[in-house]
Amino acid sequence: MRSNSEKLARYWRDRLQEETPSLTESEIDTLVKWLLGKKPTVFDDLNLNQLETIKKGLDYRYKKLKEGYWKVSYHQAYRHLIGRLYRVSLVKNTIRSWIKTHKDAQKLIVEALEEIIQDLISTNVYIQEQMEWISTITESQNFRNILILASLEEYCLRQVNNQNILIGRIINYFKKLSKKGIKNIPKELSLEIVSDTIILGNQDSSFNIIDTTALTRYQEKQTYQELATNRQKVKQEFETYLQNKLAPAKSALAIKWLNLYLDGHGVNSISGLLGIPVREVYRLREKVIYHANNFAKNQGFQFINDWLETSVAKKFGLTEAQWLAFWDSLSDRQQIIVNLLKEGRTFPEIGQQLSLKKTELKREWEYIYNQGQKLRSQD
Repeated sequence: MRSNSEKLARYWRDRLQEETPSLTESEIDTLVKWLLGKKPTVFDDLNLNQLETIKKGLDYRYKKLKEGYWKVSYHQAYRHLIGRLYRVSLVKNTIRSWIKTHKDAQKLIVEALEEIIQDLISTNVYIQEQMEWISTITESQNFRNILILASLEEYCLRQVNNQNILIGRIINYFKKLSKKGIKNIPKELSLEIVSDTIILGNQDSSFNIIDTTALTRYQEKQTYQELATNRQKVKQEFETYLQNKLAPAKSALAIKWLNLYLDGHGVNSISGLLGIPVREVYRLREKVIYHANNFAKNQGFQFINDWLETSVAKKFGLTEAQWLAFWDSLSDRQQIIVNLLKEGRTFPEIGQQLSLKKTELKREWEYIYNQGQKLRSQD
């Protein structure tokens, strides 16, 4: 009976041969070895749930390699790595705010990333072991370079002691700059990214798959094209449905709201563009959602509300970075309200549990909703 590591190796060989027939047997062998890592036998004692997590991590690793590093020059691959790590650093509000207030912030962050990469290559034991091991699985210098850069990205996205490695190193870099007299350096740059870590025998041999934030972003990106293809068709049919159900003037207004909402405009923006009070925008929204529910039942579109991104469960359609910023902007009570809504509680139930009057709960919800829409409308 084949071991888990043997099954994984066979799966990836077959997949690579099917997806990229131009690869030589030697290149396929190199990629399989890199994907499974230096010690693939650590997979052999995993249970089914752990193995599924491993498979997702390997798939993510392969896709990220293809997206940014495969079949490109070293210069292009390096630029991709810097750009990728720069975008990850912007997840934290402190860094984004600092960039807006400090004219040299972007340049300093890029310089920090370049120094971090060089330091990892020069002094980090894990990266040096990876570089040495990669040199044993391929004789191609370009192949070695892209695998090393991809390994650097993966390592930087891991976390140690509840702190992302990349952010931790950026903090240290900024501390050095502060000592040199650079002003307005943010003092606290923390990023909580929960990683899927499987303990294999002992703590020292734990295998960190990939940060789930990055994996979630990848999975969302994978479904985006399919969503975008279906959205236009559904939207057109729903607009026709509104025209048939509402009077001409009302249906025209509802369709305008729908298009503005789907383009990312918030309540105040829609109010200004349509020339109607904010309270009327809320009423219009509820009317459209009411008809959306009926449309979904009649037409068989089960996920119309998710498509409209009106539910807390779908995070208002925010990206992972936007959701983190949204969450940081809420008070403790507002965060409790969001969590209760995600659990499926109704507003009356939430009001009773938190001892809030209807007007108080409405005010809290309006703030929560507007914050979500405000962030959703940002690039």
